[in-house]
Amino acid sequence: AALRQIISEFPLELDDYYAGIVKQISESRRFDTFAILEIVVRSQRQLSIEEFIGALQCAPCATLDECWAALAEQTLEQTSLEKTTRLIRDYTGGLLEVVPARGSWIVQLMHQTVKDFISTPGFMHRLLGPEANEVFENGHSFLAKYRIAWAVSNSSGWAMSASENALLAIYHAGMSESTTGISQRRFIDSLTNEAVEQGFRRFLEINSRLSFAVIADLRLYVRETLTEINMINNNPSRSLLYSSLSSTAETLKDCC
Repeated sequence: AALRQIISEFPLELDDYYAGIVKQISESRRFDTFAILEIVVRSQRQLSIEEFIGALQCAPCATLDECWAALAEQTLEQTSLEKTTRLIRDYTGGLLEVVPARGSWIVQLMHQTVKDFISTPGFMHRLLGPEANEVFENGHSFLAKYRIAWAVSNSSGWAMSASENALLAIYHAGMSESTTGISQRRFIDSLTNEAVEQGFRRFLEINSRLSFAVIADLRLYVRETLTEINMINNNPSRSLLYSSLSSTAETLKDCC
């Protein structure tokens, strides 16, 4: 009789079951829950524990220096199996899990239906309430900051190739802008052109913030940047290339 009573209280639909899990998450943890779920859902590849924790630490960062500071504080304890398992259990109620893969451990969704549930319109407002109106980033934004910080660092011993990480940085940066409608200008402007060249020139013809933005198709960032330096193309009869060359010619004239 007791078992029948428990079973009868289970929701008939998975969405209702997942909604019940979300409802039980403490409100003080809701933004971290949002960041955790977004990072895993938006990732183009399976995330190791180290990558997952790194992206989560970069989520609230606004600049490269903040990202580096957060990553520098990353300890072996934070990326341990036990610590990560407890983190996702407390913050997602079991919607995510840590599983073995290729001799390591990865963080993934409990089931494909969890992704469908998280991707439904209104999920963010259901999770964050009124605070959802003040959130202008998503998992692509968090992953882009992490991947870019990784690419332009001098650190070694990462779990994946530098070329793969560089391509993922470009992908997530582009997807961040296209899915949020907001440029990551503050973060990208915190990079130096030298750092960008160091991190990406080996794989692509990228040697500045602006060339990174062009390769990543960051149209909002490019427009905002060109507007600030008074080089935006407001004349439909002139191409952006024409405007760029004209500006370059004037710069060279002044220099000489």
